[in-house]
Amino acid sequence: AAVAGAVGTAAALTLGDASALAEEIAWTRLSPTQSPGPRVAHSMAFHDSQVVLLGGEDFAQVLYPSDLWVWDQAPGNWRVLSAASIPGRSFFGMESVGALGLFVDRGAGSGFALEDTWQFDGQWKGGGVHLGRYAHIIGYNGSELIAFGGVWAGGQVTATTFAWDGSTWQPRSTGPSPRAFTSVA
Repeated sequence: AAVAGAVGTAAALTLGDASALAEEIAWTRLSPTQSPGPRVAHSMAFHDSQVVLLGGEDFAQVLYPSDLWVWDQAPGNWRVLSAASIPGRSFFGMESVGALGLFVDRGAGSGFALEDTWQFDGQWKGGGVHLGRYAHIIGYNGSELIAFGGVWAGGQVTATTFAWDGSTWQPRSTGPSPRAFTSVA
């Protein structure tokens, strides 16, 4: 398991560190020479046998980075996998779907809810546009990419569920009670 960045215990303190959990359940402090830098509200996924990190916010500089990083376990260092090529975002959904690639869905950016979906399979490809949403989750159930919950652009927390058909999000049933800032595995 790996952890990267977060909000620290002091107000407005963002962490730019990295740690790994060894098999004996002991955290080891790592000292990478290159890193994504301090950020919060980013996403990480296990994609193509690697841990990847994208987006988030750098509160100190009010930035929404859009660089995609990969963790190289052997040298214990981060490296840029893809430079900024999609709009920067935070509080977004990200899921790896095997051979189909890494999917990034909506989120918040520069004061507004984003309406885009992206696929990364070595290069970024833009997908369909849907209602702006952030702080939601996306997950793959073995046959479909599913989006659930979050906050609509107008500020309403939702319980809606959508499935990605390859070009747009199609409505599915309403899920459990409305929620945002949750996680799925």
